[in-house]
Amino acid sequence: MKYLSLLLVIILLAACQVTIQPLATVPPPTGGSPTATLPPPTDTPTVSPPTPTPKPPTPTPRPPQPTPTKPPPTFSLPPFFEQRDTPVNVLASYINAIDRREFARAYAYWENPDQTFEQFVEGFADTVFVYLVVSPPTAYEGAAGSQYTAVPTLLMATHTDGTEHFFRGEYIMRRTNPEMVGHPTDWGIYEAHMAVVTSASLKRWLPDKPPPVPPAYEERENGVHLLAAYYNAINRGEYERALSYWQTPPQSAEDFATGFADTAWVTVALMPPWEETATGGGLYSRIPVLLLALQQNGARRAYWGCFVTRRPPLAMPAVPHVSKIVDASLFKAKRPNAHLLIDACRPRE
Repeated sequence: MKYLSLLLVIILLAACQVTIQPLATVPPPTGGSPTATLPPPTDTPTVSPPTPTPKPPTPTPRPPQPTPTKPPPTFSLPPFFEQRDTPVNVLASYINAIDRREFARAYAYWENPDQTFEQFVEGFADTVFVYLVVSPPTAYEGAAGSQYTAVPTLLMATHTDGTEHFFRGEYIMRRTNPEMVGHPTDWGIYEAHMAVVTSASLKRWLPDKPPPVPPAYEERENGVHLLAAYYNAINRGEYERALSYWQTPPQSAEDFATGFADTAWVTVALMPPWEETATGGGLYSRIPVLLLALQQNGARRAYWGCFVTRRPPLAMPAVPHVSKIVDASLFKAKRPNAHLLIDACRPRE
């Protein structure tokens, strides 16, 4: 029985036996379309070059256009003026000769010119005209038989192209002392100390503080000397003397003095040559004036206008031949600019 059971197990195993085949190996692909190969990755991306932008066409240069020519400034030839009896009159004669293109006469006013006549003329080659502004002197110095005085001066020169240049400084004037020779002598230009400045302002002619009291000055043979003496009296506080220089005093002595109570100093500037008219009643002068006033509190004021003076005719021997103030028209100025003097004595509408 034991052997019978074992035999049955063997028969059953034989009937159920299965043959196990090994896994087939996949062959490499043959024929057909090849598999696409991807390019290896790169760190730098491929960038297509930019399409160049076409440049605009180069414009054809235009021929240079001529610069409009500015007409030269117009200037009326001034009437002849020549007087050598005062320093201011000599400077007025000098500028008058330049404006009239009479360079030989202008050159002759110099005592010792530091340039040749040709150089002197060349210096004014493009000058159309010159305006002269001075502060009349009230002090003179003597040395070795001569008299000297300094004249504060501003020159305003207009050129052929219309530009304007300014020169400020002083002219030193000299003459032989009349007392040495016993007769009047002429003044001449001894030397000049002038420098180019940027404007026609006269504010530098007014001191920062009042100078020492000046010596008395009382010459009044013409209108310019009269105005110099007039403001000399005011700067010295001699208001009665100043008021006496009026032909007809415009106010009482008390009111006149009160009007200058807060005035510490006045600098007077004027523009020669001035207009003079001779009549049966005497010689009348119209003088353009710019006044620079320093107040007691340090404030500064400027006034411009016209003084009219009169000197009696020589045919009236009983009357002193000294000038008097006939009239004055003054206006407050925003700035002490010398251009105000050009039209100061012209009729106002």
